[in-house]
Formats: sequence, structure tokens, C-alpha cells
Amino acid sequence: MAIVDGPALSLRASGNLGALCYSTWRGQQVARSASTLVCGMTTPQQKAQDAVGEASQSWSAILTADQRELWEQYARSQKLINRLGLRWTPSGYQMYMKRSVQALLIGGTVQTSPPTTIRAVSVKTVTIEAKAAAGEVEISMTFAPAPNEPDMIQIFRAGPYDGGGRHPIAPEFLEVQQVITPFTWDDTGLTSAKYYWYRVRWGILEGVVSAYWMKQVMVS
Repeated sequence: MAIVDGPALSLRASGNLGALCYSTWRGQQVARSASTLVCGMTTPQQKAQDAVGEASQSWSAILTADQRELWEQYARSQKLINRLGLRWTPSGYQMYMKRSVQALLIGGTVQTSPPTTIRAVSVKTVTIEAKAAAGEVEISMTFAPAPNEPDMIQIFRAGPYDGGGRHPIAPEFLEVQQVITPFTWDDTGLTSAKYYWYRVRWGILEGVVSAYWMKQVMVS
């Protein structure tokens, strides 16, 4: 579905609108033919769809009227940023879905009540390095001692690429592992002399995730 800012003047737009796709190309707003390509869902896409279905059904099937009202009150104090960079106030249902879907994707459960406090996570180091062993990359994060640790970290990978100048777009990153303490993992079986991109973030099972740390590595 397309998002149009000032639809009569078409000042800014993002997404498909009928046969047209609005996007940004080299810093300019452009319109081109919308793709009609139909692809089967990947495993991560299926996982995300399942999480959306479970969360949306639980809103009316599990949450009480009082719990839904708590989400409405919580949402009125929140500001989100949309694809056009504009700040907006979500509904209670939208905030519930945001937290619950993210929680389900990282191993948590549907969030019946909005958060009252958010755990303060303190990151000390982030390591994304090719190992001496052929075809291996080490990914790790260290944190200040509990209670300043997350529940897990998520690791995403893109590649392999032939050259170091290739920078992947977001859909090329696929989740390859979720790791609990001690928050370290070796990615093995990679292609030697190829370039890979990794991004990693921490997560809390209540549906809170951090920004990404990202790095490119060339595998031995």
C-alpha cells in the first residue's frame, strides 16, 4: 500500500499505488512501474506472518477490556516515525502489535500489558571478526553485569559478495541465529575469500530491541 504526503500535489510518496511504485532514487522522488512479481515467502517472512497472526488474534481473544484500555493510555504518550520521516501518535492496538510481534520473533510471548519500566542494557563491546580458520566468523557482544544484560542477541547475515564495495539493502539481511548468554556465536561453513555483511542487536523478551551494529568482513 502506498503512503502519499499531500496526495493532490504528490509532494512525497512511498510504496505502490495502482500500477505505479513511488520511491527515492539518488536523492530524488521518482515513480516507476510497480513490480507484478510474485514470490513465495522465505522462512523469516513466514515466521513474521505467523507472529502477526497470533498477536492480532490475541488482542480480542485474550486481552481484557481493561488491558486494551491500558494499551490505549500507553500509546497516547508515544511518538513513532513513519517511512516519510514524520512523527505520529499510534493507537493502543498499534503499540500492542509492535511490542507483541517483536516479542514473539525473539522467543517471547504476547504482551498483555504495556511495559511499566524498560531494562537498562549497557553494551561494553561488539565483535564481528573473521577467524583464522577457513570459512568462519565470530560474532559476540558483551554487556555490563546483570541486571544490565539483555535476554538474547539476534545475528543477521548478507552475502557472500565478490567485492568489498557491495553494500546490501535491508531485505538481503537474513536472520541466522539468536544467542543467549554468553552472547557469542561462530558462523561456519562460509565461502573463503568472499565478503559478508553482518548486523547484530540485543533483544528483551518483552518486545524491545536495540539499534543494529553492522560490519563487513572478508572470510579467510
